[in-house]
Amino acid sequence: MAERPPGSFRDLNLETRYSAGVKDMLSDFYIPVLSRAVRYDRAAGYFASSSFWAAAAGMARFIENEGEIRLLVGAQLTEDDHRALLGKV
Repeated sequence: MAERPPGSFRDLNLETRYSAGVKDMLSDFYIPVLSRAVRYDRAAGYFASSSFWAAAAGMARFIENEGEIRLLVGAQLTEDDHRALLGKV
């Protein structure tokens, strides 16, 4: 397991919940949280690897932290998504 990155989730000023369109969820939630995370678990009926592009700043730090991603997603991954998830882009 990777060492704990600097800072913790407790250092963040997070809301108790977020709604689409009310706040900038990308800059207010995803980027700061991914920047500190060492594990990302997601279950979704729909998934596209392009969602990681939107949060690239947070994902870059996540990768530097040697983060681990586990996905449980619908079976409709494109070949591009499959290659991206395997790091073969």
